[in-house]
Amino acid sequence: MAIGDQGTNNYGKNNNSNKKLFEYTYYSRTKSKNDESKKAINISYNGGLMKIAIDELVDGFKYETRGIANVSQTKANLLIHEMSKFEEYINTAKKIDPAKGFGIVCGMNEKTTFIGFRSNESKDIIMFIGKFDNNGVILEMANYTFPKDYDFSVNWTDVDSNKLEKVYDNMLEYSMIKQSVADFAHYMNGALAYSVLDTARWDYARMINKMNPIYDALNIERISYSNQNRSNSFLDNSGSRNEESMLDALSGDFDIE
Repeated sequence: MAIGDQGTNNYGKNNNSNKKLFEYTYYSRTKSKNDESKKAINISYNGGLMKIAIDELVDGFKYETRGIANVSQTKANLLIHEMSKFEEYINTAKKIDPAKGFGIVCGMNEKTTFIGFRSNESKDIIMFIGKFDNNGVILEMANYTFPKDYDFSVNWTDVDSNKLEKVYDNMLEYSMIKQSVADFAHYMNGALAYSVLDTARWDYARMINKMNPIYDALNIERISYSNQNRSNSFLDNSGSRNEESMLDALSGDFDIE
């Protein structure tokens, strides 16, 4: 499904020879920040990819990206599997090997990007993003250590006298990042987008019906959403409308910029 301006530019003029769909970058509210290292994990979405970045605070409120991985839906599914293996490892290993890591590669060019997770003797959760060359030599790598003893809930032993204790969740922000990866892997299959479109088509049809008198008054050709090519086969769903013709005004071939 194509979304946006179909065959017109921002001024409403016809531009059928150059149909383009402007694509925004969406910045996720899900993030992790470590005040001690002045680093953060930020997530954004653009061009069908999930962009996971390790940024570092360098001046006041200004962050510079130290490493970024562009993750496709397929790679996101792989990363979820590796994160689950990583969790099993740190929960069951008698001794943590700080050199051991779990992750994926994203794109294989002259420089290959990788993203993964590892731990250390203190069982810190560490995400790393980097690049290696065709010979497997690591050219750059950024590390982010998730904060410990920061996010907490409270348990009361006596509510009336407000006797309580903090319960720290040192896996919370890691779990939030993992959930974002899982959501991207799941919802980028297009099923949710189609379900919304399928539900909205009836509202669109009602809107067109209300617009038809205006089209007639202005001598503009009506937009058709009925099935003009329905065959007489007994296997046809004769009670359905032609969805493709109904949604012509909402679809088309576009170049993404």
